[in-house]
Amino acid sequence: MLVYGSFCNRGAGVSHLARLFTPMAIGRMQIQNRIMMPGMSAGMMLDSDAQATPEMIAYYVERAKTRPGLMAIGASAVVPASAPRNMPLALDHDRHIPSLKKLVDAVHQYDTKFGIQLFDGGVQTGDRVQLSPSGVPAMAAAVFDSRESGRQDAHRR
Repeated sequence: MLVYGSFCNRGAGVSHLARLFTPMAIGRMQIQNRIMMPGMSAGMMLDSDAQATPEMIAYYVERAKTRPGLMAIGASAVVPASAPRNMPLALDHDRHIPSLKKLVDAVHQYDTKFGIQLFDGGVQTGDRVQLSPSGVPAMAAAVFDSRESGRQDAHRR
């Protein structure tokens, strides 16, 4: 409301919003318009191996049909979770590529670019001891302990 109100207060009106529907480039990537569906965890329908299901693909296809220029999947794990719980989409192994390819191909048919939010849940989803730059504990309800990382940990993963 505040943004819309500032348009109206300057006499710009809604006609200035037409620029939202004009193409743009991010580097060499051309995007059909300036509308983006941001990465969020909605639509995360995963199988027992944390891979995209046909239902998840259908969720994103329905949104791609409205032709946003860019869409993204939210929190997708770059390291495997060590404890069984609701996991995000997994990116930690090549076995996940086929389901991700199906998802991306399905969205691309609507000329929508597709991104992904990389995620490491830290003490919420990882090893018994998580590494951190400072060793300061998370204020969230930590599931595991943390300790300050050092040089010896640089190539641990």
